[in-house]
Amino acid sequence: GEPNILICCTKNIFPPVMNTTWIKNGEIIKGFKETSYLPAQDGTFRKLHYLAFIPNEHD
Repeated sequence: GEPNILICCTKNIFPPVMNTTWIKNGEIIKGFKETSYLPAQDGTFRKLHYLAFIPNEHD
């Protein structure tokens, strides 16, 4: 497969504290990147998470 990036955008976070876990086939995936908390106009926060991967025929 070709290299890809999965992006997860989490919104409406308040207070700005959370844990994110990426799971594939029941296994925790490490190595994702994330932004710092980004303020929104309504006083909440959002955060982006990125996971680079190369898909195979089982994905």
